[in-house]
Amino acid sequence: MNRQSMILFFLLAVVFSACTERNEFKEKLDTAENLMHEYPDSAYGMLCGMKGETGGMPSSLRMRHLLLLGNAQNKADVLFSSDSIGKDLVEYYSGHGTPNERMTSHYIQGCAYRDMKDRPSAVRCFNDAVAAADTTVPDCDFRQLGIVYGQLAFLLEEQYLLEEALQAYRNADRYARDSLAMLSYRQCISDVLVKKGDIQQGTELRESVAKAYRALGDSTSAAISRGKCIKWYAWQNDFAKAAEAMADYEHHSGFFLQNGDIEPGRQEYYYIKGTFYEERGDLDSAEHYFRKLQRTGTTENSHYLSSFGLARLYRSRHVADSIAKYAWQTFQYYDSLYNCETAQNLQLAQARFNYNRHREMAHKKELEAKETQIWLRNIIIACTILFSVAIITAMVYRRRVHTRMVNLKHSIHLQQAHHTAVIETLKKEIEEKTRSVSLLHNNLKENTADRQESEQMSRTINVLKQQIQKHKREIELLIHSQKNSQLHEEPAVANFINKIKLGKERPNDEEWQGVCILVESHHPDMLKIKNNKDINSQEYRICILIKLGLKVSDIVFVEEITNSNLTNIRSRMLKKLLGIKGGARDFDRYLSEI
Repeated sequence: MNRQSMILFFLLAVVFSACTERNEFKEKLDTAENLMHEYPDSAYGMLCGMKGETGGMPSSLRMRHLLLLGNAQNKADVLFSSDSIGKDLVEYYSGHGTPNERMTSHYIQGCAYRDMKDRPSAVRCFNDAVAAADTTVPDCDFRQLGIVYGQLAFLLEEQYLLEEALQAYRNADRYARDSLAMLSYRQCISDVLVKKGDIQQGTELRESVAKAYRALGDSTSAAISRGKCIKWYAWQNDFAKAAEAMADYEHHSGFFLQNGDIEPGRQEYYYIKGTFYEERGDLDSAEHYFRKLQRTGTTENSHYLSSFGLARLYRSRHVADSIAKYAWQTFQYYDSLYNCETAQNLQLAQARFNYNRHREMAHKKELEAKETQIWLRNIIIACTILFSVAIITAMVYRRRVHTRMVNLKHSIHLQQAHHTAVIETLKKEIEEKTRSVSLLHNNLKENTADRQESEQMSRTINVLKQQIQKHKREIELLIHSQKNSQLHEEPAVANFINKIKLGKERPNDEEWQGVCILVESHHPDMLKIKNNKDINSQEYRICILIKLGLKVSDIVFVEEITNSNLTNIRSRMLKKLLGIKGGARDFDRYLSEI
């Protein structure tokens, strides 16, 4: 076998292996999709385990895996913590895939917003999912479309958009592909009808749902469905049917314990039963159930209902003290409930406002998108020009800073050389004048007889001593200036000063710490100021800035104070350090000499 044949064989083996991996991956996706509706937990676990296999797959398979994963996560009741999956899916399937996949991608994004409590965004996404579905084709996923309408209807009802919720529930019922889902949606429709005030139609629909459940052999669901009909019949004064629904509910719902009590959490049923007996005129039985609710109820609403029922009961019996007692309790519980309800209504109003605002924003974004396409090219050109100008400006600025640093270093070196020469000259003068003072002292001792000559020599000696002290002071100032020059040559100090003067930036804590250490190492007397208990951190920073020779305008900028504040601070520090009164310039003079 020649070399070319070996290479061809190797390439074919790689291609075959890749195809095999893709086929296996696709088969796993098909299996997970088949498990999705009946066993969502298993499908979700299987898809999570496949995440490590997506790396070498084409985008179509990777995105299908992500689509199934998001759908399984929702069906398995695993809450979404972000909208990242939904955004990725919507972005991809807006230009790829089938209408069913586009619908599902918008639905998953809506579920994410629903779990994140952003109801207006969730409603918008569910509407987008409905718009993406193509109901004219035979392979339309009507089952998924029904689920989308169901979620949309629930959110609309929650925001008390009853007409929109009713229409959405009817669409969910229309597209549902299994009887249990249809019956569930019809129960929701009956609730919305009653909320809208159509009690009779809502009751009739509930009874038809209960009848359908019994036809399926599910007497428990039928009884639960009829549970709400008890109060609806009572509102219509049809006590015979209310009693029938009550008996069905108590015997077949599965919510009652062996002793006849309802299970914890459902005690408000006693209020319905007590009201039923009250309307029938059996006040003793009514009081029994109102009292039972009072004893067993755990919520604010249950306490309110029991007090309200007892107040009505004692009004019928004309017992004034008890009427006042329970009326007051009712008022207290109602006040608490009113606060909660007000907060909920405000949230609903805000949600409704957000919903309308989202719709307006969506329309506005469509218009803006067209304008954006027109302006995009101009923006890119403008950004390119600005970027080029910024680069050129940065280069010029950098060159100027470099030139300034070179000139500054050259000036410092020249100044140091000049100071060194002057110091040497002054030292020689001091030596000569010191010798002269010694000779004069000797002559003064030898010629003590001549008083006038002695006085003249003493005056000459004093003048020479004063000149010597002056020269020493000049040397100290020159040495001090040399230290300052050496200090300014330190890179950290130079960068610190340039940052303030040229960049107009405030140093950070690390830069401050480094500069303070360098200043203290060149001028140890600064530590006395630092360790003075009367000097605070801001005052010491001002001392450092003055010591570095910065202008008043620079110090004011760095410390974020006014000129007058800076002047007062400098005057106070003179009093704190030397115990004398003086101006700001006196303090600067003192600081420059230490």
